[in-house]
Amino acid sequence: SFSLEEFTILLGDFALKIDIRDFSKMKKNPKFFIQIVIFFFLAYVMIVSSLKLTDI
Repeated sequence: SFSLEEFTILLGDFALKIDIRDFSKMKKNPKFFIQIVIFFFLAYVMIVSSLKLTDI
């Protein structure tokens, strides 16, 4: 399984790509916002599950 550091870097990289222009788009397009929420939720689930797998 991948390390938490690698994942944080990955998430940080993704967050940097989200521009202020994208946030103005989000106000017009709520689907885009929902996609980001789903992405971060899946990311969180992956982190938690990988941590649980390493404990066993």
